[in-house]
Amino acid sequence: ASVKGIMDMFAADFVAQGKLPGVTTPNRYVLAWQSKVGYLPWMTPDTASVIENLGKKGQKSLLVVPVAFTSDHIETLYEIGMEYAEDAEKAGITDFRFTEGLNGSETFINTLADIVCEHLDAKENHSPQYKMKCLTCTKPHCRQLLNPAF
Repeated sequence: ASVKGIMDMFAADFVAQGKLPGVTTPNRYVLAWQSKVGYLPWMTPDTASVIENLGKKGQKSLLVVPVAFTSDHIETLYEIGMEYAEDAEKAGITDFRFTEGLNGSETFINTLADIVCEHLDAKENHSPQYKMKCLTCTKPHCRQLLNPAF
């Protein structure tokens, strides 16, 4: 799914249903990454840096949408809800909010069911993207798992 596709789903499911009071349309967005663990490089920009830079630019409101997480858990509830809220306050952002995960959203569940049905109807094990390896992947069996039913 593209970021635009995910944001469109967010708009349909959260904004249109009035789950975010005062938010009537999705605004511009920045894709940022979180949850770096260990010493190895991670994807950039990281969320904490984005929050800091938005504060430096005078941004006063920020809505974080954890698009990579399909359900609420420690990374959404604690890392975003508490740690990033503190980062936002330090950066001068006075209106910091974050959305809940898609959890049991009817739109999300229906989308997943549609994807499964499309694959079953087409007798496809996976989308073409499944076989694409990460740029630096050297694992010989990565992305080689197939459903023996097809």
